[in-house]
Amino acid sequence: MFWEDTHMFDRPSRLPLRRTRQHKTNRPNLARTWRIIATVTLVALASVYVAFAAISLSTSIPFTQNFTSMGIPVSNPAPSNLPVDFRQDTIAAVRTLGSFSTANTQTARVGGANVATNAANGSYNFGAGTTTLGDADRAAGFISSGTATMSGNLYAQFVNNTGSALSGLQISYDVEKYRNGSNPAGFRYQLFYSLDGSAWTNAGPNFFTAFPADADNNGFATAPGATQSVTNKTINVSIANGANVFLAWNYSVVSGTTTTNAQALAIDNISAPEASFDVVTLWDVIEHTPDPLHVLRRARLLLKSDGVLVVNFPDMGSWIARAMGRSWPFLSSVHLYYFTRQTMRATLQKAGFEATTVRPHIQRLELDYLVSRAAVVSPLLSKVGGALVRRLGLGAREVPYWMGQTWIAARVAATGVRASIMGALVWLQLTLDGRDLLALSGA
Repeated sequence: MFWEDTHMFDRPSRLPLRRTRQHKTNRPNLARTWRIIATVTLVALASVYVAFAAISLSTSIPFTQNFTSMGIPVSNPAPSNLPVDFRQDTIAAVRTLGSFSTANTQTARVGGANVATNAANGSYNFGAGTTTLGDADRAAGFISSGTATMSGNLYAQFVNNTGSALSGLQISYDVEKYRNGSNPAGFRYQLFYSLDGSAWTNAGPNFFTAFPADADNNGFATAPGATQSVTNKTINVSIANGANVFLAWNYSVVSGTTTTNAQALAIDNISAPEASFDVVTLWDVIEHTPDPLHVLRRARLLLKSDGVLVVNFPDMGSWIARAMGRSWPFLSSVHLYYFTRQTMRATLQKAGFEATTVRPHIQRLELDYLVSRAAVVSPLLSKVGGALVRRLGLGAREVPYWMGQTWIAARVAATGVRASIMGALVWLQLTLDGRDLLALSGA
């Protein structure tokens, strides 16, 4: 190789010899530069991979985890790898959570049928069935003792890849019992959530699963001996598109600080359904619900990222409602909430929607029913009108009417051409169906 001072085709020089500086080439520097660039690129790619290493929440693909990947160990104790993006830790304090980042990716012990009354505390890879190590159906859980594993935490990291912000997370899972426990307080799992994996918020009573005290500390000939399911419950947490959300199932005694004679409990069959609907409609529904915001958030979870929601409601701010005052027929005991256009828009926004179209809503009802409802305004008119309608045989005829009803089409709060098209199609369909007052009146 001729890298520095010579070249294979050099000729002898005819010029007088003189002292010159040594000739240097840039090739070594270039190679070194490319090596640095390649290293930086690899580090950057690895960082991106780490940042996005989380269970994907998708509008088209449901998430399920049954822990079968943990396998059947050949003996106990034996470490078992938790599924990717799941971790666990054990803490010597009751009802206490740790941090996802410092938790372990493996469980330490194995259990199945006939878990011993003196089984060691710690994290477990439990298996269903009739053998001591269990069969292929696995679950991740814990056994407490008087001095250790006073809390056990199973963590999971998710990332919102739906394309828009989420106003909640719908989830299901099973809590399985692999050994009885005579601790009088009983044991439980409580679900928590976090946006950073260390500061935790209680997910609420819908995610509290407790087992009362048993008469003994025996295992089961066929495990698990009991199962309680949490099914399609919604965690009310706002998750930005691309952001992480962490879940933690905290195992501990229900109350007090005594953790002896513990039940062995495990988590299994976790699932988060995909959002699968293009359109959700709420006709004459929202004003009857005890928690309208919760209903709208549930609708948001059902919709795809470019989905459309249609809601109709009696508009308390309409000119006819204000004109009729207390005689307005929609002032009814069966209506638990009242909205104006402005308050409905605000509620939809809180639930993760953006209102795109607001129109008066024409309804069609039988004439006999409409005349009977007129009693709110004039009992005499209702009585006379009802008699006339029945005499003419028109009671079953449907007629259009409007007393302030309004409908709103709202899309999931994200931009997108398809969402705009869907909103326009919903408006067109409602207009063609005769539900748009402006179209009917020729305005």
